[in-house]
Amino acid sequence: MQFSNLDKKQFTEIMDKYADRICLKTEEYNEYYKSKNYCILIFLTEPRKVEKPFGIDKTGYGISLAWMCVEDIEQIKV
Repeated sequence: MQFSNLDKKQFTEIMDKYADRICLKTEEYNEYYKSKNYCILIFLTEPRKVEKPFGIDKTGYGISLAWMCVEDIEQIKV
């Protein structure tokens, strides 16, 4: 879920719906949150701990890539 032009009303609505499932520094609309314009909520199913850190080959996925979706993680491990 993506929210833009974040304001106090939207922040409050997000907290009312999702506060019990997300971790925040505080649930108060303070100076920290006033300076934010966007909120993205990603819901993971079956998250698992990465036992051993690994490198990633981002070739072909773009220069400023922050998130990647792949069918098989083994395809991008280096």
